[in-house]
Amino acid sequence: MLASTLTERVEVQHDASAVDGYGARVGGAARSEERWARVEALSSRELEQASQFQGRVTHKVTMRFFRGLTPKHRIRWRDPITGDQHVYQIAAVLHEGPRRNVSTVAMCTEQVSAAVEGRA
Repeated sequence: MLASTLTERVEVQHDASAVDGYGARVGGAARSEERWARVEALSSRELEQASQFQGRVTHKVTMRFFRGLTPKHRIRWRDPITGDQHVYQIAAVLHEGPRRNVSTVAMCTEQVSAAVEGRA
């Protein structure tokens, strides 16, 4: 993996919500760290292959090796062209490289929400 292919800045977040006394979820996601990554929408062929192993995967986010990344995390990315905020829920995490410690690929589903935090 070439570092020059990781051209987007993404924010990796973990779930910081809790259950209140009434059983409702309060809080949301808390920022873990920022990383350089490559964010790609999957082609129709890739979508078909990805959905065979994990539901409705729509995007692939590639970054340098990230040992602690799990489907409990989510990824926030701001499109540099449109300025739109995108939030991706991680469906699966794959580690690539000769010893599986070179790069991490997160197979994601885009969250569609009317009130994405931080939207301008």
